[in-house]
Amino acid sequence: THVYTLAGDYTVTLTVTDSKGAKGTQNKSLTIAPIMITIPDLAGMSQADAENGITSATLAVGSITTVHNAGVPAGHVISQDPAAGTVIPEGTSVNLVVSLGPVMVTVPDVTAMNKTDAQGTIAAANLTVGTVTNTYHDTIAADRVISQAPAAGTIIAEGSHVDLVISLGPQPVTVPAVTGISQTQAEAAVTTGRLAVGTVTT
Repeated sequence: THVYTLAGDYTVTLTVTDSKGAKGTQNKSLTIAPIMITIPDLAGMSQADAENGITSATLAVGSITTVHNAGVPAGHVISQDPAAGTVIPEGTSVNLVVSLGPVMVTVPDVTAMNKTDAQGTIAAANLTVGTVTNTYHDTIAADRVISQAPAAGTIIAEGSHVDLVISLGPQPVTVPAVTGISQTQAEAAVTTGRLAVGTVTT
């Protein structure tokens, strides 16, 4: 008795003994059909789990291609070929495309730039402008970048947001009325109003 485990065409030689004890041989052709396997869904699995899934299904791991992908974590399967659900012969190779994660870029330094230049620099780095906050600043001119987040030099995923704080320039103040009061009171009112006492003429 012989068990054929591989698909293919075989020639089988049979020994036949008749009723008188005479022996003869006969050749017979035998075709063994392959065992068919349904490919499992491997998308989203880690590479190791996907390879285990392939071999557990009595299939073979084929080529492994790696590409950057922002939507699939590094080391996980983006796609497979043939597709999940395809019925193929046992032992057939299944190819995988595995993610390297997103492309990583360095955040540029845009502090002290005007708003337009800062936005252009961020876009040129394949990043996007996030939240823009405007605030008064005593020393940084209006329309200039006071600060950014993340900080310059940080390594982040391509397409991430960079938030900006933009100067409105010094905060306007109202000049206090100081006529009719003492010099000491007048100077106190001026400095309290975030102004500087200038020349005092007597």
